[in-house]
Amino acid sequence: KFNKLNTGETIRLLWFGNISNLKYLVREMRDLFSKSDHSKRYELTILTLEVGLTKLQHKYTSNLIPLNWSLRLTSWDIENQPTQLKAELSRAHITLLPSDPLDPKKNGVSHNRLIDSIQSGCIAIASPVDSYVELAKVSLVGDNFPKLLDFAVANYPRLCNKYSKLRDAALQRFNPELNIKKWEIAIQETMKPAH
Repeated sequence: KFNKLNTGETIRLLWFGNISNLKYLVREMRDLFSKSDHSKRYELTILTLEVGLTKLQHKYTSNLIPLNWSLRLTSWDIENQPTQLKAELSRAHITLLPSDPLDPKKNGVSHNRLIDSIQSGCIAIASPVDSYVELAKVSLVGDNFPKLLDFAVANYPRLCNKYSKLRDAALQRFNPELNIKKWEIAIQETMKPAH
């Protein structure tokens, strides 16, 4: 279920992940702060390990954050997963999943964070790495995060309606029950005696 976004409400954004991916968010933050719609208010939750949040606090002191933006730094609680992640996804309107499509290591990235976002009812904005491009029918994939953010906010009800209709079909191949059945069939095939 998608969260409603009322006129004038603070837009709740979420980035979550490993601290090794935090650099991609940091790289986008200046443009997000300066180029997104200044008439809107944004809260960006960053969910990662404490060490990453500490680095971010040193880099982004409050004087570098525009008045219409706020950062909500949340420490990843390893003992409380997946409950914590689900709770953060369920309160967010939009997730940000920046990466580097030109980095060969990043182009092999899994679908996991994007799938979590889509299943939770968030509008996901993601860089065009191969695995994310595959799910472009149910997410916003591209390089210009401020422009995509403005588009997501301006078209939020329409996108929620569209994605809720397309989501099940788009994510069908990632269904855990379907994957278990495929594994069972594969194991049974390998256990059959050779003729």
